[in-house]
Parts: sequence; C-alpha cells; structure tokens
Amino acid sequence: MKLAICGDIHGKVGEFLRQCKRFKLDKDYVIQLGDFGFGFMRIENLPKYVKFIRGNHDSPLAAAESPNHLGKFGRIGQNAFFMGGAYSIDWMWRIPGASWWHDEELSEEDLLAAEKLYREIKPDIVLTHEAPRSIVPAILDRFKIEKLEDRDYKLPCVDSRTSKALQRMWDFWQPKEWFFGHYHISGTWLTSPRYDCSNETQFRCLDELEFASVEVEDRIGGKTRPGYKKSGSLYVKDDLALPD
Repeated sequence: MKLAICGDIHGKVGEFLRQCKRFKLDKDYVIQLGDFGFGFMRIENLPKYVKFIRGNHDSPLAAAESPNHLGKFGRIGQNAFFMGGAYSIDWMWRIPGASWWHDEELSEEDLLAAEKLYREIKPDIVLTHEAPRSIVPAILDRFKIEKLEDRDYKLPCVDSRTSKALQRMWDFWQPKEWFFGHYHISGTWLTSPRYDCSNETQFRCLDELEFASVEVEDRIGGKTRPGYKKSGSLYVKDDLALPD
C-alpha cells in the first residue's frame, strides 16, 4: 500500500486537494498529519482516498464526525502506527470551542492505550502530529542555524503529555521512519535515543502543504482484513486501517 503524507494545511483545503491530485497518481491514500482546519471552517465531501489524523488546530468533535478521520490512534496495515493530538502553546489567546479545544491532546487514558498498541505493533513507520520530546529541541536548533529564524517559542511543546508519551514509545521501540508536522519546518534527521544505540530512526518533519511518500505492508498471512475493532470507547484499527 503506497501512501502520500502531507503536513499541516490550516484550512487551505483547495490548495491541498489540488496537490493531492498530483501526488495521488501512484498512491492508494493521502494521509494528512493534522491541523487540517476542522472546527475553524466547514469541511465536507473530501475524496475517499484522503485520510487525516487530528492536530491541536482541529476540533476533536468536528474531526471525529468526518468519515475521513482515521481516529485517535491506531494501526495502518502490518507495520505502521498513527496518533493524533498536540498542545497549543498559544491556547491562552484563543477562544475556547472556536479556535482552541480543551481536549486537543489525547487523554492520559487514551495515551496509555495508544502506547500499549504501539508496543504490540513495534511499527516500522509512525505518523503523528507531534514529535517525541527529545527530537523537538534538535529540529528547532537546526532550523535556527539553517534559516536564521528563532522558533524557540515552540519549546514548551516538549512538556506536553503528548510529546512525553511519544518519547516513551520511541525509547521502547525505534521505527525506521517517523513523519510528523506541527512545527512548520521541512527537514530530515537520522537519530537514535542513545548514542550507543544501533537502532536509528529517520525523523521527517513536513512543512505546511509539504508531501512525502512511504510504502506500508497491507497484507498479513496473504489476506487483507479491512475495518475497525472497538476497544472501550475507542475505535482501534484492525490489521488494515484504511477502509474505503
């Protein structure tokens, strides 16, 4: 299963869909990594091949009502894991229920369930809106050096429960590739949790409306098994996480 991955779009739906037509040519799905714009505007009738996880700039309720929403977290195919949610550093200047949502991050219960699934899957590919705690300072420092622009104001994100949970996941298991958005930076980093660790992960931060490609194994035991399985109030994806 071939996927096109896209960074934040912040309501630029028309431009996003125009880009999708170009990047979708040889892909099965386009997966957008959050901050789509749900809640800021009415978004309907997206193509079936477009899927998304939610960011901090998405209303959790509006996102969940969309048939294109992948869910809070889950599995894609045999070897990929996804999780939405993030922390807004500017929440105090936003309007609750209109431009900021108190449940923008997954709850502690949801994060524990996501971490449990991550440990079970031991994924090769991870798709998230936020990044693990230790990765954020590195990408902000590199951006400052290369672009001569200071974005240290984003550093409080590392103290969010989302970033900390993702760090625990990465400390436990290092996937081959990890895609995320949120920081509006384009870059790739190859790193491991410890200097003496041979398991390195290629982290790729996608800028707004930036696309990348990845291939996911979608067959287990020769059969494709699409659909969801319900776990409490959560909808956790089954072996193939992308329904029609």
